[in-house]
Amino acid sequence: MKNNTYPKGMLLNRSELSIFFGIAKTTIDSWVQAGMPVHKKSEGRGKAAEFDTAACFNWARFNRGD
Repeated sequence: MKNNTYPKGMLLNRSELSIFFGIAKTTIDSWVQAGMPVHKKSEGRGKAAEFDTAACFNWARFNRGD
């Protein structure tokens, strides 16, 4: 069962997540397009999306194609 309500890691916005991974913000955008999970989608201009670091790290381990 997926846990979409409560994060297991820290909740970060796109800029913070790029620092967390040490990558460009555009790479975060590419990963989202490729299927990386978004904890809470942006609700429009000025409302940042939230990413669960645990879910994103787990996705990146198997999907980023290094």
